[in-house]
Amino acid sequence: MRKTTLAVVAVLLLAAVAGADDKADAVASVRKFFESFNKGEAKTAVAFCKVQSPVIDEFPPYTWSSCAEWANAYAAFAKKNGITDGMVKASDPRDVEVNGSRAYVVMPVRFSYVKGGKDVKEPDATFTAVMEKIGKTWVIKSWSWSR
Repeated sequence: MRKTTLAVVAVLLLAAVAGADDKADAVASVRKFFESFNKGEAKTAVAFCKVQSPVIDEFPPYTWSSCAEWANAYAAFAKKNGITDGMVKASDPRDVEVNGSRAYVVMPVRFSYVKGGKDVKEPDATFTAVMEKIGKTWVIKSWSWSR
């Protein structure tokens, strides 16, 4: 009986550790997405998304069918509006849920940029992502940005 109890406890502990690693890995992929964006590396940022990855954001037309479409639209929007040096600062996640190969990540974020030579800091916002684990890598399946 004691051996059975110890085996059950060991399995539960291993499952908890694996779940914690998945949570950390999913959040790490979101942070890498932001780091690439902050460096102006749109292609690298887009690589952290699935090819079809719906996006909702606060600039027109507000929705895109992929991160790549969003990245192109953001670049055009920024150019048209004289926005440079876009920077996302993410805080610790407010919520991370993992269920098998899917994860749900909610992070407080702040977006800052330069417009007309002046630093602009937007109000606090929330980045919400649905993640999918492909092999050992977590990728963004869809995301939204809201204030």
